Amino acid sequence: GTAVASVILKHLPEAQFVPLVSNAYDNGKIKQVDNDTFAQMIRDAVDVYHCQIINLSIGLILDKPSIREAVEYAEQKNVLVVASAGNDYATDGKFKYYPAGYDTVLAVGSVNKKENAISEFSQRGEWVNIYACGEEVTIKTLSGNKRESEGTSYSAAIVTARAARLLQKNKNLTPAELREKLLGSAQSLPDGRKYIP
Repeated sequence: GTAVASVILKHLPEAQFVPLVSNAYDNGKIKQVDNDTFAQMIRDAVDVYHCQIINLSIGLILDKPSIREAVEYAEQKNVLVVASAGNDYATDGKFKYYPAGYDTVLAVGSVNKKENAISEFSQRGEWVNIYACGEEVTIKTLSGNKRESEGTSYSAAIVTARAARLLQKNKNLTPAELREKLLGSAQSLPDGRKYIP
């Protein structure tokens, strides 16, 4: 979360955050909250914290009804959901990750540093809506240090910042209009897929 927030702030320094933590260390291992709790966190982001954009830099292999219904609820409440597409293409290219794989979610993959091809690790397919650079991304760690990292989580952060800037200019944009504007302002890779420079 700290790393993703640092990328958003780099592109939109005035962004305001509501950090909802979906995993934590437990006996030296990262433990994810259960699906229903995760779904409730999405709903809370909408109803309790009044978020306008929800960034989900997380991926689940299975379609979970409670999470699908939660992101659909966000859309109905005029909240854009942006999610990372996943980083396992080299080993599990056939996998479609969720919540990025849901129709109402803006699924973001990664392009390389030169912005001329999809990153080798990035999931891809018709379900991935847009791409942004997820390689050699400067992030901040919990200790406040900077380092370079890679992943579609950071690509999603860039797209989240771009969407938030669009909302600054027009607070009445619906999630569908935001997706349309983001795709309309995107550039094309040689294979025709769209990316945010």
